[in-house]
Amino acid sequence: IADGRFDEAAMERLTSIRMRLSPTPEKLRVTLAGGDPITDGLMGTTLGADLDSAPVAFADDPDATVLGTFADGRAGLVVKRHADWTAVFCSVPLMPAAFMRRLGEAAGVHSYLNTEDVVWAARGILSVSVKDAGDRTIRLPQASDVRDLFSGETVATGVTQFTASFAERQSRCFGIAPSRR
Repeated sequence: IADGRFDEAAMERLTSIRMRLSPTPEKLRVTLAGGDPITDGLMGTTLGADLDSAPVAFADDPDATVLGTFADGRAGLVVKRHADWTAVFCSVPLMPAAFMRRLGEAAGVHSYLNTEDVVWAARGILSVSVKDAGDRTIRLPQASDVRDLFSGETVATGVTQFTASFAERQSRCFGIAPSRR
């Protein structure tokens, strides 16, 4: 929005991706395409919600890679790679965790888990909340000493990953310190 109105040029200045606005109300649904590492294995997955909305922004940029389309074929999810940065635009809300994880991996973000569990990470603290019981292998960005913050127990020392057991709907908090080894 620029000067109180939707502005295609302002969208492009912000994202580097040329976009268009459709004034016609339509479902906020985009189906993923294959052919890119971000969407490999996710082809056919639908993003968004069954909500009618207007206006709807869609990408119209020949230099962007189409990752997903609306039912009519317009680009609703694109990536545009530059020499030292990457822009991603999605026309719809509610992107699934698997897709968000792929975006993070493409950006070089460390991934603690490859499951649908919730992870909160901050300097020195890692919290994991799970829905289903079972063991989780947690990867760390560097060799670390791990302590259970609730029990005080040392979980592991000098490791780049560790396995923790979880009960159904359990949260565990760990203190993470760079290994002194």
